[in-house]
Amino acid sequence: MGRLNVRKFTHAHNMRYITEAEFADIAALCAGNPLYYEYYGCPPPTVDEVHADLEALPPGKSKRDKYYLGVFGRNGQLNAVLDLIVGWPDAETAWIGFFMVDAALQGCGEGSRIISELLEALTGYGFRRAALGVVSGNPQAEAFWLKNGFYFYGEPRKDRSPVIRTMERILNPPDKVRTHHIDIGGSHMNEYLDIKPEVREALEAGAPVVALESTILSHGMPWPENLDFAAKVEDVVRSEGAVPATMAVMGGKLKVGLSQEDLEVMCRADGVGKVSRRDVPVYIASGRNGATTVATTMLIAQMAGVRVFATGGIGGVHRGGEVTMDISADLQELAHTSVAVVCAGAKQILDIGRTLEYLETMGVPVIGVGTDEFPAFYCRRSGHKLDYAAKDEAEIAAILKAKWALGMEGGVLIANPIDEADGLDFNYMEGIINVALEAADAAGVHGKDITPFLLAKVKELTGGESFKSNVALALNNARVAAKIAVEYAKK
Repeated sequence: MGRLNVRKFTHAHNMRYITEAEFADIAALCAGNPLYYEYYGCPPPTVDEVHADLEALPPGKSKRDKYYLGVFGRNGQLNAVLDLIVGWPDAETAWIGFFMVDAALQGCGEGSRIISELLEALTGYGFRRAALGVVSGNPQAEAFWLKNGFYFYGEPRKDRSPVIRTMERILNPPDKVRTHHIDIGGSHMNEYLDIKPEVREALEAGAPVVALESTILSHGMPWPENLDFAAKVEDVVRSEGAVPATMAVMGGKLKVGLSQEDLEVMCRADGVGKVSRRDVPVYIASGRNGATTVATTMLIAQMAGVRVFATGGIGGVHRGGEVTMDISADLQELAHTSVAVVCAGAKQILDIGRTLEYLETMGVPVIGVGTDEFPAFYCRRSGHKLDYAAKDEAEIAAILKAKWALGMEGGVLIANPIDEADGLDFNYMEGIINVALEAADAAGVHGKDITPFLLAKVKELTGGESFKSNVALALNNARVAAKIAVEYAKK
């Protein structure tokens, strides 16, 4: 594994590597916490001992695995010290060897905020757990780590004095651990991930980034209207202060951000397939070009560290799904992949009620943007009420931050209704969709071909009105997603 990007360890703090110039400041910070060292039965470290701590490594580890970091205030003062060893005592664990906050800042939540951001980053890098050792009988340390979601693990180490107890927190379940860690901007980047330089720079800086899918380009719109839309949707994201990252599978790579040439390839759609999660390894191995669905865009976004994704509408439980079991992979992805998806609800061709029930069962929060009713893609209303409605993008960003800071994996569905002026009447569209469904049944269309068939039929039956609404709602979702990403980057 290559070096991790320290900038990803925090959103709200100034964290960087310790230099020799800060050794005296570290010694002073430690001296200001005498109780900690009383439990250890030793005095606070001298400047020379701080230097020795900087060089200290567990067996089998090298300097590339050690992150000796300081957290600094606005005036450059040292507020906290962190010593982190990654891949120890096993490859799936990040070990917190030392963490101390200036005594003046203790009791106000500052330490918890730093640790919360660190754990979020480690989760994104695919570590299964974070672990540490505390002196048995140190109530302050034990209370702090318990409050931050750690629990005691294994037997106390009684072979040394003082007695050390191990604590750990699970970050990713076993089936979610990634063996190829991503070093954004480094030379050890995942061999399958190709991040556009503009996007890479934004991720390194902690700037807002919005993921965009490519299925709408290759399979949802005709040439050259789709190329025009691709430019417009990226411009909308930029206009709100975020960086767009359109996703695709091209030439054996997962593309995070597309060049103009890439966009033209996806929009001309010659030989471009539709790639859901199950298709990814096939397309990677074969080098084929594929447009990413909601599920695949979420997957790639999480790999790259992008938290917010704008799409048109999500897939869901198809009408008759209780018999056919035709359920979109989007729903499973929302349950397990930690990305916020901004959409205009579920497409009206689906069983919206069962889709919402499925999301509830899988523990996916569904948040309305200024509405308490779930939208139905072309239509602002579906008749299905929501439990939660956010007043603005800042509130949504706070919800996202709280969910992931708590270690609760999985996505959040943000339901953003189409603007009133662009929406279509629900009853009118219901009649159109019933005709389209009958046509699909007569043609024997099913599986992953059913959605593009129905959308094309609906466009035909509405005389193009549905297409205009589709474009309008997608641009509106991109705008809201960018605003959320901007607010999230502030948190």
